[in-house]
Amino acid sequence: MSLDRAGLMAGKDGGRMMLGRRKSEQVRGRERSVASTDGAPQIPAMPLSLARSGATVTVARVKGSGEVKRHLETLGFVEGSEVHVVATGGGNIIVVVKGARFGLDAKVATNVLVA
Repeated sequence: MSLDRAGLMAGKDGGRMMLGRRKSEQVRGRERSVASTDGAPQIPAMPLSLARSGATVTVARVKGSGEVKRHLETLGFVEGSEVHVVATGGGNIIVVVKGARFGLDAKVATNVLVA
């Protein structure tokens, strides 16, 4: 990804993410950044479903309904945990979290924001 003159991050498919915003906002279905309520630096984040195969990313936030959020946290998707993306494709993503290998639907993976 690269920054343009307006400070927007341009993705490979033309999607853009804004850096430095106080609140999390959606642009073409993507999260811009994870807001910090304690004044700490913001972490640019993207949904896990957009991570490339072979990448190791860190969970920045888990969102979704209470049931979905609890389920993902039970599987190990908690803030600060490392996730290795093994493969993506066909609407699914295979990851390794805390030594366990999981297959997630891409729609579910959008609830996990990673940096």
